[in-house]
Amino acid sequence: MGDMENADDSGVLYGMLMGGRCREAQDYLDAVWWHSFFESPEYVVLFQVGIDMCRGDRRAAADLFARGTDSYRWQGVAQVRNLRNLVLAYTDAAGEPDPCAGEDALPCWASDLAPWPPGPHLPYDDPRTVAVEGRTLRALSVSRGPASLPGNPGLDLDTGEVGMGEGVDLWWDNTSPDDRWLRPQGGTTLVVVDGGRYEDLGIRDLVGLRYADVPLDGRTGPTNQVPTGTVIAVRIDADTYAKVRVTKYDSDLELDWETLQVS
Repeated sequence: MGDMENADDSGVLYGMLMGGRCREAQDYLDAVWWHSFFESPEYVVLFQVGIDMCRGDRRAAADLFARGTDSYRWQGVAQVRNLRNLVLAYTDAAGEPDPCAGEDALPCWASDLAPWPPGPHLPYDDPRTVAVEGRTLRALSVSRGPASLPGNPGLDLDTGEVGMGEGVDLWWDNTSPDDRWLRPQGGTTLVVVDGGRYEDLGIRDLVGLRYADVPLDGRTGPTNQVPTGTVIAVRIDADTYAKVRVTKYDSDLELDWETLQVS
């Protein structure tokens, strides 16, 4: 395969990332990954690493790169010839040298690319998730239960403890009815699941969502993102996720939750 600049969807994405158009690149990849001219699912994963770095989310980039290494048996970034300029941002952040340059350079295409499964891509798992082709996800339930969060405490989704300890994953920042926010803590990220049924959300659903380190608006009024009935997905780390349901919105936020770990 030639240079990425000359390769259809790959070239479009490459140009967006080189121009710092991170959000546009994310929207484009989300729209085309399953029907594009990408030779391999590995390219989808690598472009997502580039997008995460473009957005400044080094943790997400590192997690996904490590997942790609596990799934596709990458050796460092030695196989990334065509996307070398994108992933160099990641290797620089990790303090690693460019493996494709210098006297001791490794071959930048160490093995064959992983093929797509036969047939249309759409029925298959998005390669950016843990649920890569051929892998069956199983989940261990770590904790579950109801919780009531009065003003300004947090919830540890691993233990169910309410307080302000180091393990807090969600913080109900409730200063007044006009200043309430549900904030992710300690590297946790979250997303509201629009139209999602709490009971139906499984580990495959949770893994496949896109999360953000952005607080949810809990102020009274039309901007409120956590009214009674809201379902929230939470990413605690690369293998641990939680689903949360607001059972009562008030100055005290009442929740149901279950934390699941990929096993």
